[in-house]
Amino acid sequence: MVTRRSLFASAALLPRAFAANDRIQIGIIGAGGRAQHLMKSLVRMPSAKIVGICDVWDANIEKASQMAGGVSSSKNHPEFLQRKDLDAVLIASPDHWHVQLLTDACAAGKDVYVEKPLTHELSEGAQAIDAQNKHRRIVQVGMQQRSMPHIQKAREIIRSGKLGKVYKVHLTWNRNTNRGGTIPQVDPKTVDWPRFLGHVPDQPFDPYQFRNWRWFWNFGGGTFTDLMVHWIDVAHWILDLDHPEEAVAIGDSMRPEWRWQTPDTAQCLLRYPKQGVQAYFESTFVNARNAAMIEFMGDEGTLYIDRGRYELHPEPAKKSFPYEEMILGAGPRGADFYERPDGERLHLRNWLDAIRSRKPAVAPVEAGVVSASSAHLANIALRSGQSAKWPDEDGFVPLFDGISLQGWEVDTQGLWSVRHGMIVGKHDGLKYNDFLRTKRSYGDFELRLQFRLLNGAGNSGVQFRSEPASIAHEVSGYQADVGQQYWGCLYDESRRKRVLAQSPVEALRDLDKNGWNDYLIRAQGPRITLQLNGKTTVDYEEKEPGIAPSGFLALQVHSGPGIEVHFRNIRIRELR
Repeated sequence: MVTRRSLFASAALLPRAFAANDRIQIGIIGAGGRAQHLMKSLVRMPSAKIVGICDVWDANIEKASQMAGGVSSSKNHPEFLQRKDLDAVLIASPDHWHVQLLTDACAAGKDVYVEKPLTHELSEGAQAIDAQNKHRRIVQVGMQQRSMPHIQKAREIIRSGKLGKVYKVHLTWNRNTNRGGTIPQVDPKTVDWPRFLGHVPDQPFDPYQFRNWRWFWNFGGGTFTDLMVHWIDVAHWILDLDHPEEAVAIGDSMRPEWRWQTPDTAQCLLRYPKQGVQAYFESTFVNARNAAMIEFMGDEGTLYIDRGRYELHPEPAKKSFPYEEMILGAGPRGADFYERPDGERLHLRNWLDAIRSRKPAVAPVEAGVVSASSAHLANIALRSGQSAKWPDEDGFVPLFDGISLQGWEVDTQGLWSVRHGMIVGKHDGLKYNDFLRTKRSYGDFELRLQFRLLNGAGNSGVQFRSEPASIAHEVSGYQADVGQQYWGCLYDESRRKRVLAQSPVEALRDLDKNGWNDYLIRAQGPRITLQLNGKTTVDYEEKEPGIAPSGFLALQVHSGPGIEVHFRNIRIRELR
């Protein structure tokens, strides 16, 4: 009998090296309508080959197998993942199965394309990220807008500052379609219903829920997870947002005869106070006004985007720039799909290219977690009837409020500032290191933060258990390093002046030196550990006597030519 335990133990986890003419062999898990839509693109790609189908329903298996040229099939995903001829899998199951299938596939040594929303619950995010990073898999989440050329161009426009400061984002996905309440004809003998349910409590077979699972809480999350996720991911990607701090939402069933548990008409407001941004989403199935689109509203202009075009509109009172548009898709504004650009094909191609290069895909797990989490927060607000606040991590308290440098001491005036919810350290040339210090000291603690070294240039770091040094503009203490050859290492600043523990090359394999990275710093007694993007880079025990067991924390911008470093989401938990 094949079990998940034996599957994971026997899996070959080393990525396969592909020759130029090798075809990536793909298995489909969850072969319903969405998977079949993606398969239309996959079967036309010479670099890929579909070699197997896994689904719980005979009808899906039969149709998908025919599309792939009559390949073999299974209803048992652990057995399916044991196949040696599978390089990767495409997961398009109902939402409640996404993270478990992703976890099992990564553990089995397969690269993964998984449909959005990546998660079904807020709590699943850490498991998904761990599965990708622990097993070093290439994962692409099905948020294909990131691969559309006109949206990539729109991102460049907004990030150039042309719209000025963006304060509001308006997202819509409105349809006027009859989803009906007709009970579909499904022979229960052709469905492995217990496997479809998975971890959901046992219940009698229901053909309507089986075929309309998106609109039932056990299996999906309604329009917020099914539709809003696409556009909120675009907002996060373009504006460099993390999760919202607060959500409010309302929803109603205007067509109760459809028997949906989730509302067919809903609205939500998401607040990002640290970045000074509000995002507003509306959806309905009873009126198609505005259809599917997103608008970024800045003080200099507005940028409209749908899946086929963008339109750049100046503010009438300012006229800071001329009207501009890029239209790729023929047909009305706001359509669900256009022939051009073929977003699915482009997104699949990006995934296949990433599998070959072993570089991250454009929509990795981390992006999928954050975007889905925004929808989950909206659903929490909807179902509770109250404002939903982002949950704090247990015991962690913020050291930075996203607005001011309250609680910190500036070393050199003008080098440190707050911008868009970030602490920014920047200079155009400096002969000494500069620090931003906490006003209080810490001994044993866990510190979490995100950092970005602009253009990957220069050197920076996070000081801890630090004391003032005898030399001006210096501090004495441990440093979790950033930049150059020191990424992820533990350095002793202005005391022993040497690297105490070097990070292993393996832990830095997927490091994005130009993007956001995560540090977890733990200091307890003589033991110090550093984790960079979830991977342990340092496990060090201090044996030298006389080293200070506590001190202030400090952010560093190193001397040298121009350097700019960003820090955000700085939280600490003191250990007793």
